[in-house]
Amino acid sequence: MRLFLLGATGKAGRAILSEALERGHSVTPYVRAPNKISRDHPYLTIVQGNALDYDCLAKYMAGHDAVVSSLDAQTLKRSPLQKQLSESVRRGMEMSGVVRLLILSVAFLFENAGLATFVLGRTIFRHVRQGSGELERVIQESSLNWTIVRLPRLLDSLSPKLYRTAVRQAPPAITISSGALACFLMDEVHEGKFVRRVVGGSG
Repeated sequence: MRLFLLGATGKAGRAILSEALERGHSVTPYVRAPNKISRDHPYLTIVQGNALDYDCLAKYMAGHDAVVSSLDAQTLKRSPLQKQLSESVRRGMEMSGVVRLLILSVAFLFENAGLATFVLGRTIFRHVRQGSGELERVIQESSLNWTIVRLPRLLDSLSPKLYRTAVRQAPPAITISSGALACFLMDEVHEGKFVRRVVGGSG
């Protein structure tokens, strides 16, 4: 399977890239700084570009089976970037003809995510929550075969790879390892159990 990966140099993206290559997928990471990916692999094709340039996205997305995006605004301040990124990804996919999208959001949007998550999502992380809400609206209003994965706190660890999921609600655990996230996303690429669903993940 040919996968187009956005956000490949981040915590989640590095794990997704490793898992995808381990499973024998051909992976095209689309990144601003290719030098941040030091590994070499026969199934790896690194492309340099700006994720806000939907024409460039469409050009390099064409011919892939799915897009996996772990892009985020990387700020706690109010920013239109998350919405802009999702609009660019959506438009690039529509232009390229690729319809399958797996994209990350945040557990702050769940109403049942627990008191601590509820409070943090409306105080310190309120702009993250708002930006992710805008991202989800852009994607859900599209005709794409999307899966939105709302994450709790992401741990930078390739293990364990065990995960739990729940549709439109948060699983009990408040963390997930990057390895477990990558494993779930690659399983979902194959199985398609959660097409046009919002999923909570933990592990």
